[in-house]
Parts: sequence; C-alpha cells; structure tokens
Amino acid sequence: MALSTWLDQHLEEFVRPRLGKIPNVDPTIQSIETFSGVKLKALFACWQQAKKRSQGRSILLPGRDVYLFEVLARVENYPTEFREDLSSSTVSLPELVKKDYSKHYVVDTGYAGSTPKALKAEHWDLVLYRPLPKVPLELRKDSKAVRKIYQEARQPHQLFPLANPDKAMVCRIAVDMESAPKYWERASYRKNGSKLSLSQALISDKGQFREAAMLTMYIARAYKPLKNKTIRVSSTGRFL
Repeated sequence: MALSTWLDQHLEEFVRPRLGKIPNVDPTIQSIETFSGVKLKALFACWQQAKKRSQGRSILLPGRDVYLFEVLARVENYPTEFREDLSSSTVSLPELVKKDYSKHYVVDTGYAGSTPKALKAEHWDLVLYRPLPKVPLELRKDSKAVRKIYQEARQPHQLFPLANPDKAMVCRIAVDMESAPKYWERASYRKNGSKLSLSQALISDKGQFREAAMLTMYIARAYKPLKNKTIRVSSTGRFL
C-alpha cells in the first residue's frame, strides 16, 4: 500500500506494529475533548508563532511534551529536530545529548527554561514562562527576558484562570500539552561503572499509547485546513 502522507506512514509503521491495528478516533476521550475549540486554535497559533520567532533557525523540539508541535511540523513537512529522549534528567549530560544545540531555536512548554538553558541555547521560547521567585522583578517585566512564544500575551495570574476562557489560552495549553497521553516513557539515565546509558522506551501502558495515537490522528487531521491561515493574538492573549 502506498503511504501518501506522514500520518499514513506514522500509523502503519509506528502505531499498527504496537497495537496490532489502527484505532478509531474516540471524540469522547479526555485528551481530545481538551484539545477542542479555542485550545485547538491556541495550539495551532503557538506553532505558527514559533516558526516566525525562529527567524529561519533550525528548530529543536526537546522532550515528549512538545510532541504535538512535531505532529504539526510533520503534517506540513516543516523541518524540525524532535528529541523525545530529552528530559530534565538527561538534557544536562553532554555524553547523552551529543550535539551542540546552542544555535538552534528551542521550543518547550515551560516553565523557567531549564531545558534550553542546559543546552546553552541562545534562542528559545516557552509556551508558558513562569520564572522562579528569585528572578528579579525588573527582569520578569523585561519583554526580552520573558521567553514566551507570544511576547504580547499577558501571563495568567493563576495556572488555570477561571475568567473569559479565551484569555491567556496561549499560556494555559502548556499544562494540557504536558498532561496529554504519550508514546514514550520519560527519559532517564543510569550509570554503569564509568559509563552513562540512556533509558528511553515506548510507554508500557497500551491504553495510553492508543490514546496518544488517537490524539495524533485528531490533531493531524484538524490541522490540514488551517495550516496556511494566519491566527493572531490580542494583548490579553485572546485569539482573533
């Protein structure tokens, strides 16, 4: 069978061998209900803005939490480097990372930039930037220091603001991306004598793997008609 799209290939070569079949998308599962309406639009908007802010630099997507951005990139055949094997436990170890990403544009979900900082990246942004209390107030207010994909979108006063659901959605979806079902276990490492070895495996929970496949299909299919449209955000974080 000819595989005409990235999604076709992904399902046939990655999903089917592990599940024995390609699951049907269940629109009632929590992750799909989460990424519907304005949050789906927010996800697309963040990715579009990230591409603009990269200014032509190579984009690194570090860790499994930014996998949904990788789905969008693959649908439109946009060049990225996705490293599902990076985590807070592995990113600071050059023996495991093995590549210089200092000149890449690094995109992560949040919250204080520990991953891009560990990679010594000069150019990076987060979906939600929430600096530690020890960061001086003047730096937190400095737009150059606030590493958000949408610089002009206000930060939410709470992680889950209860006011107008459109407001600060660009920040709130960081939590949803991190809690979405995953294909991979969180990357870790172990030391065997003088050697470090990476432990990174597909998630053992087939139910979560199946949900990750459903979410991948849902996101990829929804993105097709929107990928060439411009989405803007207001100063309050409301999508226009």
